[in-house]
Amino acid sequence: MSSFDANPPKDTAPPGFEPLSAGALSRFELTLTLAADSFHRWIMRGMAMAGHSDLSPLAIMILNIASQSTRPRTMADICLVLGIEDVHLARYAVQKLKDTGLIETGRVGKEKTVVVTETGAEVCDRFLAVRNRLLIDAISPAAGKIDLGEITSALRVLSGAYDQARRLAASW
Repeated sequence: MSSFDANPPKDTAPPGFEPLSAGALSRFELTLTLAADSFHRWIMRGMAMAGHSDLSPLAIMILNIASQSTRPRTMADICLVLGIEDVHLARYAVQKLKDTGLIETGRVGKEKTVVVTETGAEVCDRFLAVRNRLLIDAISPAAGKIDLGEITSALRVLSGAYDQARRLAASW
């Protein structure tokens, strides 16, 4: 058996392993959709608790990326990290963040840059405190049963597969 076989023999499969099938993929996609929706609702509620109930999930994620960098982030960086193809959506979110005083924009050559303000950094700190208090405590009991590093790696592999399938579908 090669390491690339999609369906290993049942006697060597780990407990709870579900071979790849159309049904398994459908269940995964539904669960992924529910998880993404829950995540978006969570970050909006968490940000509301941090003092900003008027931000979209995309704006919150852009603020988070800007706050994690010691240098200005370009729009291209932000779009690449978040997998954004519709740049106008990112521009709108950046403008909203700028209007609320959470980021400042600038330019490096022709490229627009984003840097978090002191107020924006304080909001991010409050959001992280809320996340640590509410979410980490909620996940901790399950931590012995799940490996977030393994899940993260698997999701990266699957993201690549979905991107490749999207490119193939566009070329047909």
